[in-house]
Amino acid sequence: MEAKKPNATRRAFLYGIQRPVVSSAHPFCWSNYPPFAISSFYISFTILFRSNITNYTPKHTHTHMACFMPFTNKNLDIFICVFRPTVAIIDDLVDALKQFSFFTERLGCIHSSIFNSIHGNMIIWYGAWIKRSDENKELLHEALLLALTNLQSMAVLLDHDFMVAYGGEVRDGSPAAKFSTGDIVCFNTIHLLSDTKMNKMNDQDFVYTCFSVFQSYFHKMNGTVAGVCLKYESISTVINFYVWKNLQSCYSFALNSDNREILQNCFHDATVFMKYDVFKVVYVSADDVSSFQYYPPHKLLENQALEVVKDLE
Repeated sequence: MEAKKPNATRRAFLYGIQRPVVSSAHPFCWSNYPPFAISSFYISFTILFRSNITNYTPKHTHTHMACFMPFTNKNLDIFICVFRPTVAIIDDLVDALKQFSFFTERLGCIHSSIFNSIHGNMIIWYGAWIKRSDENKELLHEALLLALTNLQSMAVLLDHDFMVAYGGEVRDGSPAAKFSTGDIVCFNTIHLLSDTKMNKMNDQDFVYTCFSVFQSYFHKMNGTVAGVCLKYESISTVINFYVWKNLQSCYSFALNSDNREILQNCFHDATVFMKYDVFKVVYVSADDVSSFQYYPPHKLLENQALEVVKDLE
């Protein structure tokens, strides 16, 4: 007889998830949340960090460390959530999301980043985790959404989901898209309108057609540094993520692109919806420890992340 799957309450007890008692000063303070599914990588990194912290001497530096977005999901899980700020001072929301990033590190997040829309009213948070089972990913999703309720007074959560990475392109031979604080990035969202003949089209056909166009188009785009083709796990929407050399190159592409017409020709009777949103990277998790000398924790973390994505080659 098949074992009965524990209900939500039972799973919460097994994995140590409890509704947090939130500190008003630091809503994502680690002391407010119990341990949860901490990866062996994170445990090893924490031990290494704690055992060597006394050897580090603070040193001011303006070097921006990198964050990475993998080209496949072989070793990493990708999570993205989208917010519309409701506060007058956007920096307050950014600071709260930084606290959220600190909290996710306890859940095994190896790096995270915050993107602020340049012209619109939108903020995106991105995080990557060492690959885990579907059940653990579901529990992680629940824990993240629970923690995000602390932002209800500052922003509306418009969207959230794990992403499937279908592939990527880069000009310097790296195994992942790399970006740092201050960089310009673009999210190109593509889906077929619901009143079209999408039901007659296989979901995989839609995604692979988008990916094929992404691959063939990337090297024709002047000013791109890297790109990743992503798909929401739960819906048939593709997002192309691009890192740009500068804002001018991004604008030039967005204004002159015939990408939509190419996709429209691929899908014939279906109506293609496409939009571009331009963002500035305002935070990557490595920035918080970039003031250490010798071989600092963020460098260890960056090297570990690179080792993970290099396995994808």
